[in-house]
Amino acid sequence: MLTKFKYIRPKTIDEALEILNTPENTAIISGGTDLLVQNRARLVEPNTVVDVKEIPELKQIRETDTDILLGSAVTFSMIIESDIVRKHANVLTQAAQCVGSPQIRNQGTIGGNAQTASPAGDGLVALCGMDAEVELVSLSGVRRMPVKQYVVGPGKTVKQHNELIKGFIIRKQEWDFSRFFKVGRRKALAISIVNGVINLSFDDEKNISSARITLGAVAPTPVQIADLEKELIGKRYSDELGTLIREKVLAAVAPISDIRGSKEYRSYIAAVRCDRIIKEAASMRGC
Repeated sequence: MLTKFKYIRPKTIDEALEILNTPENTAIISGGTDLLVQNRARLVEPNTVVDVKEIPELKQIRETDTDILLGSAVTFSMIIESDIVRKHANVLTQAAQCVGSPQIRNQGTIGGNAQTASPAGDGLVALCGMDAEVELVSLSGVRRMPVKQYVVGPGKTVKQHNELIKGFIIRKQEWDFSRFFKVGRRKALAISIVNGVINLSFDDEKNISSARITLGAVAPTPVQIADLEKELIGKRYSDELGTLIREKVLAAVAPISDIRGSKEYRSYIAAVRCDRIIKEAASMRGC
């Protein structure tokens, strides 16, 4: 059962910020797929709930010459249906398709997924894997930062109580190969045991020329495997490189054991999936 709270639905960002700029115990809601569950469990008990899902500016998907601008109240279904996202940030399309069920995808928003800050959050990991930035607004002004810096721990972000996530800025992706992967206990309605983003580009000699590898559910926050990215540059896939990939992933992750999987299994499956996907990417390039 939900606790009692005051419910307010502002029509503009400015109106929402005026409400948030009070000392009240206030929570922002958009899709409600996380907040309402947490409230029923008495993990969050706000006095006031501010519903921002009908603010038009927060529900837009736009593009500039270089970037995609994604409002915080954009749902996962909207992401799946967006030609802009599919063309320029396909990893996010892939991640959105893995979220929950059709009902959850219709309600759940990219801003809520980021703010929940679950280490296994599919949308969050995809944003980190694309080096997305988050834009926060308050009556004091605007600030932007990489999403990977925005999340500082499980369920923890740097957002202040008087701030609102306006949206996300994603540089248009130009990788030769981009893959979001998810390992769960079932094919739908599963929280990730391990998930991740693997982005690769190749040179004319079919060597890896650039790489970006980000994993979720293997540490308190999404992890970029920078040591492995450096090792991949200038190399073709081989059995020896496969061994190195697995070693670098195992050295970089620090998962926990929980009801979904042991830390040993998480480490193993993260290493194996990274190896297999990089091998697949190389094969597709004729390497």
